[in-house]
Amino acid sequence: MENGRDRGAKRQDELFKAALREFSEHGYESSSLNRILADAGVSKGVFYHFFANKEELYLRLAGHYLERRKAFLLARYRPEDLTGGFFNFLRKSIAYSIEFSREDPAIRNFADRLIKERGSEIYRKLMARYTIEGDAAINALVKRAMESGDLRDDLSPAFVSRLVSHLLSNMNEILDAQGSDDYESKIEEALAFIEGGLKKR
Repeated sequence: MENGRDRGAKRQDELFKAALREFSEHGYESSSLNRILADAGVSKGVFYHFFANKEELYLRLAGHYLERRKAFLLARYRPEDLTGGFFNFLRKSIAYSIEFSREDPAIRNFADRLIKERGSEIYRKLMARYTIEGDAAINALVKRAMESGDLRDDLSPAFVSRLVSHLLSNMNEILDAQGSDDYESKIEEALAFIEGGLKKR
């Protein structure tokens, strides 16, 4: 028998699935909360039990997507991914991220829509909430790469960590990608630039 917590989790999951379809198809501004509720089969009362408004739904949906992506990456990382050094690890991380987006067409559509939201107010809020700047994993990787001689030692680890985090967080804008396929075709150029600037001579 389903308890209240299970029912709540199921309703929230239904809202996320409906929102994913709506936001992917229409973008944030043109999406309709009424259409999301009708698609999910959820009343406004139930919706407002979980979310304050459409903006919070969008931001939490993006966070839910990022957490799923993080779990996907962690499940695929292998010890050998680090054997080629820091830049090999970056390439592997991006390859796994692309694999994640290909696993689920709904996620890929949402990721493509996120790229198109670039420059909007909701995109700026999303980046502010989920920035990976200062991420502990990146800090640890940079420290290890400097100790092993992969990275230049005339730069501070804190600076390199912030730089790499900022580049990864804003790669869509840096590449001026129009969608996932465009992103994939341009990413090697960005990686070559990062390696050329940070690799120890």
